[in-house]
Amino acid sequence: MKNDKLMVFDTTTLPFPFRLLAEVDLPAVGPLGVHGLDVWVTGAKGVGSAKGIVVTNALQGTDGSVSLIDAATNTVRTTIPVGRNPKQVMVYYAGLAASDNQATPTW
Repeated sequence: MKNDKLMVFDTTTLPFPFRLLAEVDLPAVGPLGVHGLDVWVTGAKGVGSAKGIVVTNALQGTDGSVSLIDAATNTVRTTIPVGRNPKQVMVYYAGLAASDNQATPTW
């Protein structure tokens, strides 16, 4: 078990074992903190449609942050301070709901 990491896997080999593509370091949240995430998806379903990942970094009982991760490079682009105990995040763009996508990045 690795703490404060986002693991990126290649699942195109399923049902065979898949390989690890990247480990993204997330801000530390301590032993009682948690991370939650949502994925920004644009374009058609399938490989390569994820544009970004939004991860909450909830420190136990104190102000946390939200990290924006570029899905093309698997790097944290920015981390934004937010209020106390961010647990989940949802990025929503109403214009894409009809095409079965919930969000779009504005990098």
